[in-house]
Amino acid sequence: MRICLIVLALLVPAAVPVTVGAQGDVRPASYYHPPVVDSETYKSPARVLDEASRPSRLKFIAAIEGRLLAAPYPPQVVLFTNGLDAEHLIIVANSDGRLGTKYRVRAMFATLTTIFRQTPLFREYGVETEFTFFDLAKLSGFQTVTVTDGRDYTYQVVVE
Repeated sequence: MRICLIVLALLVPAAVPVTVGAQGDVRPASYYHPPVVDSETYKSPARVLDEASRPSRLKFIAAIEGRLLAAPYPPQVVLFTNGLDAEHLIIVANSDGRLGTKYRVRAMFATLTTIFRQTPLFREYGVETEFTFFDLAKLSGFQTVTVTDGRDYTYQVVVE
């Protein structure tokens, strides 16, 4: 819960609705994105926080979405979850030409890492030069992070 509260305090300008299926409304991956083209497994040194739960993951996504929606331009991506426990993070590009290669996806992950390394949580634990966005995903209890251009390309990271 602590991680979510910190992220919420940093990112959420106001309460923002987020697109998440009702509990029990789990759709197959093919409903949200084309088949996975590239994948990798990330072995995180982090452990899932005791406070990590479906509600905390939904708040985490709502915080990021709130930040995206507060920008003076339309969001370039949409984030949401899938799974009974919201354990799968999915990021979909809102326009053609974005996130269509593994290099663009990796660049987005690098940017997310840079942003989250500036948070008090990472600095407090002295991991701001070591932990990545995937470690934050692990702390929050996400098992996969899937990114798609929404048309042809999907990249998936299994977080262990």
